[in-house]
Amino acid sequence: MKENVIKKVNGFGKIGVVVGHVCRGFSVAAAIGILLFSIGSILLAGKLGDVEYYNGVKWTLNLASFDEEDREEILSEIMESIENDAEGNLVIQESELKVAKGEVSLAVQNNDMSVVSAEYDEENETILVDTRAKDINIFMPLKVVIMTICVILTAVAEVITFTFVIKLCRKFKTCETPFSQPIVNDLKKVTLSLIPWCITYPLLEASLEMMATNRFAFSLDLGLIFVVFAINALTYIFRYGAMLQQESDETL
Repeated sequence: MKENVIKKVNGFGKIGVVVGHVCRGFSVAAAIGILLFSIGSILLAGKLGDVEYYNGVKWTLNLASFDEEDREEILSEIMESIENDAEGNLVIQESELKVAKGEVSLAVQNNDMSVVSAEYDEENETILVDTRAKDINIFMPLKVVIMTICVILTAVAEVITFTFVIKLCRKFKTCETPFSQPIVNDLKKVTLSLIPWCITYPLLEASLEMMATNRFAFSLDLGLIFVVFAINALTYIFRYGAMLQQESDETL
């Protein structure tokens, strides 16, 4: 029974070494590919064309749903909030509407939304406004540089971790017992190498989101933090097992 368990541990070690090499190679290849892509996109910026997109919003306000004496005030307030900016584009200025039945707020930061069209239908007493957000340039050089740095940091963290995993699996491949101090030491190194992942992966996600939204929103990944704690707890279990193994060997 014991020999069968050790054989399975050795087999796990063999598979782990192969998988570790594959993952480490993929991380390096992905980082090199992103780096070459980034250099190319910066050098060719504007020559092949830009990729931009925008979010559009259409909204309709039915004035008939308000008291008749408030309709003129609401219509005037909304139409006055739509003005030309310095470049001649229609934009929504920040404004606030107050009506008898409550409050209707139109609070949009100046120049944040451009107005494609604004029409008042007198027959149906409705205001139709078609707006669009500012264009977002996905491959802006600064965005590409930030994203590339985050990719490289993530790749470095991955390579370090997979290197320690390969070293650990090599010991599993030839060990007579998994409960030994060298294995505990390597498992501890794997745990410590995972700590940077808790920073690099959220940074990478934030940089990718920034390319599409212009917002750099960094937040810690609680799932990764939990994985680090779980593997760290596993390290102490193996350490305790190594102590029992040593005591058993000394007794024999």
